[in-house]
Amino acid sequence: MFDNVHAGALRVAKVKGTLETELEKIERCQLFILDDLFLIPLDVKERPVLLETIEDRHDESPSS
Repeated sequence: MFDNVHAGALRVAKVKGTLETELEKIERCQLFILDDLFLIPLDVKERPVLLETIEDRHDESPSS
């Protein structure tokens, strides 16, 4: 599950330079729930990362 705690982890990973590793962890999750996503606005760099993650998951889904 990906939640606000994980969103904070992504921000920390971005600063530490380990964002790719954290994104790979998310990609392994079977369920990706975007609950309360925009309570904290995404910045210009975060938006494309989110969209790419969603697109990648959609491309890999068995129903596509």
